[in-house]
Amino acid sequence: SKNTYNSAMSNKALYEFRVEAGDTGNLTINGVTEGFTDKAGNKFDYITFTIDKTAAEITVSTSNKGNSTNQDVTVTLVSNETIIAPEGWTVEEEGIKFTKIHSENGKHTIVVTDLAGNETKVKYEVKRIDKVAPEATVSTSNKGNATNKDVTVTIVANEAIYKPSGWTEVKTNKEHEFTKVYSENGKYSVVIKDKAGNETTIKFEVKRIDKVAPTATVTTSNNGEFTNKNVTVTITANEAIY
Repeated sequence: SKNTYNSAMSNKALYEFRVEAGDTGNLTINGVTEGFTDKAGNKFDYITFTIDKTAAEITVSTSNKGNSTNQDVTVTLVSNETIIAPEGWTVEEEGIKFTKIHSENGKHTIVVTDLAGNETKVKYEVKRIDKVAPEATVSTSNKGNATNKDVTVTIVANEAIYKPSGWTEVKTNKEHEFTKVYSENGKYSVVIKDKAGNETTIKFEVKRIDKVAPTATVTTSNNGEFTNKNVTVTITANEAIY
């Protein structure tokens, strides 16, 4: 509320007035609000005052909005009234808005002060900064043994990743385990990306797929001639056989 406080002029140099929290107004002496003059001829303007015992209210936001990120996070403070710039923070809007960049996760506390000296303790948390690329293990369905079937390759990541293109997610281990079927031997690679955007290239080899039947040559010990002895037949295959 606005109030005017009056005092009759006297020889006193000190005047006392009772005011309440939240009051604003002008100090009027002898009904003069535009100013007054002391005995030495010095003129003083009237005194305007505001009493403020209410601490500032602060809202906090983070640039990643709580989502995973592989970038630094900018924390923004916005006050509902003018405050003194906190040490180490960048002024975005004089007295009202401030920012600070954080490169690591953590819980923080800052004390801000308004122009009347009221303090507000602000607590906030920076989280889900992830600058470490994911890792994955690779296995094959044939375990390196010869097979005449297609080979299923399985990758299992150490953290949640996006599904690589062309791969199938294993429903019992969502966002971590994926499979892909290969019909030919070869050296392959796949790029996996975690939820923060970090990438890793996984290299692997599919081998010992063999879908071609073996061939063999046959010889006899008598070379097709008549003999009165036992004949030894020899089979020579073009690859290892049972």
